[in-house]
Amino acid sequence: MLRNNILIEEKKLATEVNEKLLSAHYSIVNALRLAEERGSKREIQAFRAGAANAAGHLYGFLLRPLWQARPELALEGLDMSPPPTKKAKR
Repeated sequence: MLRNNILIEEKKLATEVNEKLLSAHYSIVNALRLAEERGSKREIQAFRAGAANAAGHLYGFLLRPLWQARPELALEGLDMSPPPTKKAKR
């Protein structure tokens, strides 16, 4: 699964990919703002759900693994350390 592997090894390429992925994220956010400004209540609710889904997948499957492998590319203030391990129930 991609989450356990380094997606992009070469630093310059990783930086360029990061910029494109962030641009895609900001594009989703801006599209949502536009829908909220001009759409009907029904349109806004439907679009918001899809936009949240798309942004979540973009983060979970591409940005987070990239940032975990290359923390220097992560947005300022984000902690990219691995999540704590769960203790087994007895």
